[in-house]
Amino acid sequence: MNVTFINSMKMFGGAEVWQLDTAIELNKRGFKADIIAQPNTPLAQRAGTLCTEIPIRFDTAPWTIFKLYNHFRSHKTNAIICNSIKDLKAAGVAARLAGVPVVLLSRESDVPLRNRFYYRFYLNTVATGILVNSNATLETTLESAPWLNKEKVHLLYKGIDTDRFSQTPFPDKPTLGFAGELSARKGIPELMQAWESVEKELDADLLIRGVGNIDIEKWRKNLNYPERVTVEPWSDDMPDFYRRISVLVLPSFNEGFGLVAAEAMSAGKPVIASNCSSLPEVIGNCGKLIEPGDVAQLGKTIITLLSNPEECVILGQQGRQRIEQKLNIDNMLGQLELLLCGG
Repeated sequence: MNVTFINSMKMFGGAEVWQLDTAIELNKRGFKADIIAQPNTPLAQRAGTLCTEIPIRFDTAPWTIFKLYNHFRSHKTNAIICNSIKDLKAAGVAARLAGVPVVLLSRESDVPLRNRFYYRFYLNTVATGILVNSNATLETTLESAPWLNKEKVHLLYKGIDTDRFSQTPFPDKPTLGFAGELSARKGIPELMQAWESVEKELDADLLIRGVGNIDIEKWRKNLNYPERVTVEPWSDDMPDFYRRISVLVLPSFNEGFGLVAAEAMSAGKPVIASNCSSLPEVIGNCGKLIEPGDVAQLGKTIITLLSNPEECVILGQQGRQRIEQKLNIDNMLGQLELLLCGG
């Protein structure tokens, strides 16, 4: 079976990681999976020979639809998975014209759907199914779109490769870690404020990995103990990142699935995260939930957990078990295979 993932994003985040990893795993299982991405993007570069670069810049542009149509015909594509409504507008139409029987849209966050005619058309007529990554996204999708055919919406939790993200020991010095986009949506300003209280009470390190529009380095230099904070650019070697931390923090105001939280749990590290979006579903009782934007609660929770290595070990073990039982990659791929085959 031939499957094509469509992604017009220029950034590289959790959705792009999932599409690339899933395409690779499907190929291992006997599928023929490829990716269509914007030219010269991180996804295109990482996907290498799996990727065909096709610009998707204007909704329903005839030249884009023509290129996509030719791709689907030449590759004998049986199913496509679109990353966004924008991708569905172009690739969904091209796939329908090319006779592709399965057209899926992946909804990566619990942002409400707009009540517009073209949304109704593309989701009810062009798409054959909609994948949501959590019950939170499922509820928001259905509540915001009573016009949507509920039978088309399928819950598909992201799956983690527990062999790649294996349980690792804790570092000698308590270390808090954040990985992702350095933005207000991710709660970076709140984390910066909270850390200023943490460094006054606890001899611990902070490891930040990512890129974004917030100048972390300028903030770091003005701290009382700037040597305790390490800021590094994004790297695909995430197992190395989890080996270097004691606790992962994710103080977001809105999340897609929270892939880094699940990966950290697989590596046996507890998670402090906001009580929003899919994060409570991912973490369960294997970490600590805080209210989004509550700086005082965030700082207190960081100090409490980093000061208690025994609790970190227990929560880490529970998190690993949760991933193995509920959020492992084999479960996800099994469900996805059924959906790709029209089940």
